[in-house]
Amino acid sequence: MNRQKGITFVGFVMVLAIVGFFAYVAMRLVPIYIEYFSVKSAMKAVAAERGAAEMQPGDIRNMLIKRFDVSYVTSVRPNDIRISRDRNPSVTIAYEVRKPFISNVDVVVVFSHTQELSRGAGY
Repeated sequence: MNRQKGITFVGFVMVLAIVGFFAYVAMRLVPIYIEYFSVKSAMKAVAAERGAAEMQPGDIRNMLIKRFDVSYVTSVRPNDIRISRDRNPSVTIAYEVRKPFISNVDVVVVFSHTQELSRGAGY
């Protein structure tokens, strides 16, 4: 006669568990990627500074660290910053973020970004 349509309680619980798992993954990964975009933004801002290519490596590193403090970047250490002084001066930051996921399982995300330094007028 009339057939019922819809999802059963067990099906609903399974869908809820899957959605919950992906929401948990997003809650663990989104802050890591937001921090990475802050790192890229700070690198672009420092690279766009007037005469950044002629600055001393220590000055460039200090400018980056100050911008990281303002942006609440905690994963990048000064040792992760490499400054190249060859034909095309650039800054490379390579680091990894390790966050606990579930019990003894960690999420490890590796980032690397290179930004060329400006030579002249800046903005």
